[in-house]
Amino acid sequence: MKMKSRRGKERTIDLINLTPHNVTLIGKEGTVRIERYTGKVPRKSEQHVETSATIEGVPIIKIGLGALQDLPEPKKDTFYIVSKMTALYANRKDLLYGTDIVREPITGVIKGCRTLAQHCSTIKLKRLDMCDILRECDYERRI
Repeated sequence: MKMKSRRGKERTIDLINLTPHNVTLIGKEGTVRIERYTGKVPRKSEQHVETSATIEGVPIIKIGLGALQDLPEPKKDTFYIVSKMTALYANRKDLLYGTDIVREPITGVIKGCRTLAQHCSTIKLKRLDMCDILRECDYERRI
């Protein structure tokens, strides 16, 4: 795939969908469908603790989130589409998630997304291109 910065600089990247469903990117130049991942999907492990509390006989448990599992190591010029929770937790510059979701008007079924987001702890409110965002993330990790 081609990635273009707002300055017009273009480079070839791999975009790998690590979600359990197909992802459709809806861009100005058309739509791109990225097939669902067939391997293990990155997930947070869960730790369950029983409590003695119940509601109408239904037990209430506590769930804590553990480590991320099955997330590949970063590779040069490779971006991964993951769940928002995975991207927020891992805080890696190569993880993207869909935003600006487009839905079917009547059924509400998701058709695709217009944007991909990359989590960074803090982003100044200005127009950034991918290169700016990558620099921001790198800078924050050094602090």
